[in-house]
Amino acid sequence: MQDLPLELISSILGLLGRSDIGAVRGANKFLHALATPRAFESLTVIDTVASAQGFSRLQSIPDIAKCVQSVVFQPASSRPRSTFSYQVPLFAGSAFTEADSNKRAAVPLAFTALYKLPHLKSLRFVFHDVCKHHLGKHHLSMQYAILKAAFSAPLPSLKSLTLKHLSCVPSALCESWAFEDFILPLESLSIDVDTFSLLLREEDSDVRELGEFWARMTPILYASQSVTTLHLESNVPIMIVEFPTTALPHLTSLSLARLFFNTQDEPGCPESFILLHRGHLARLTLEDCPLYGRNRVWARPWAVVLAGLKSQMLALRSIAVTGLQYAYEDSDPGRGCRTSDAEVVGVDGTTDKNELRALLTEVQR
Repeated sequence: MQDLPLELISSILGLLGRSDIGAVRGANKFLHALATPRAFESLTVIDTVASAQGFSRLQSIPDIAKCVQSVVFQPASSRPRSTFSYQVPLFAGSAFTEADSNKRAAVPLAFTALYKLPHLKSLRFVFHDVCKHHLGKHHLSMQYAILKAAFSAPLPSLKSLTLKHLSCVPSALCESWAFEDFILPLESLSIDVDTFSLLLREEDSDVRELGEFWARMTPILYASQSVTTLHLESNVPIMIVEFPTTALPHLTSLSLARLFFNTQDEPGCPESFILLHRGHLARLTLEDCPLYGRNRVWARPWAVVLAGLKSQMLALRSIAVTGLQYAYEDSDPGRGCRTSDAEVVGVDGTTDKNELRALLTEVQR
């Protein structure tokens, strides 16, 4: 085996699965050294004490720490995001409960040492889906503690950050210098907001708290000057108070899911934010984004919005638009907004479907 070219051996190792890599590492010292970078390239940390402590130990082994390029944190019930990811061993324990206050300190502690991973490029946090798992408010404090620990020191090598099921409870963390410094080197940023987390608050939760959350998040988007790929998503349709009003200079791919568009093209709305990047945005995805009209009046229906994108977004090379909807106030006070799939025909008779078809045709040329 040692007589084979290293490039060939490396290619073979790249084709092996988790169990096979483990067997190769145990064969001899030569193969152990070659297979170790592949074995620990990606780590998956589970929300248990044992997994967190195992992660801490791995970070303290320089020969392993320098191999890590990707870290995924997720609930024990989730499957690893990658088909090849070293799942930090789960020796004992189970997912945290409210009574585990002492144990829960182990997970944030493990993430304070991310700086020991000199080649870490990708960091993905998948938190519990509050509504799906019927969780208590202790999970909000747990999420805050983990993120505060992770953002305690900038990671110059980090290029990709994903926050899935992020609580939208207003937090000072979102407007902290530490968070902004953490964002600066990123090339890819994905934020998936869990609106149901507001229901865990003891005090009354309303749209104002959601607006406060996004008001604090907006400066983070402004700080993302190196980002080329941006994904913003909500688990239910919501209206972001304000998008950045200046372009992100390197943004080439933008994805928005379940975020309200407005009937007026004004600074701070999604449509204006998209048009700010008309000269360099190459990929655009809009998923189930309702167009909001006060009193069920849509002066600028989707057909007008899509026509504007077709005429101005000349750099687009890929576009996906699904779930064209309209939103309006519920007639029952306090019930928020309703959405409808019914098409609104413009004054010139142009339909949404026709304009969408024309936009797709223009982009595919």
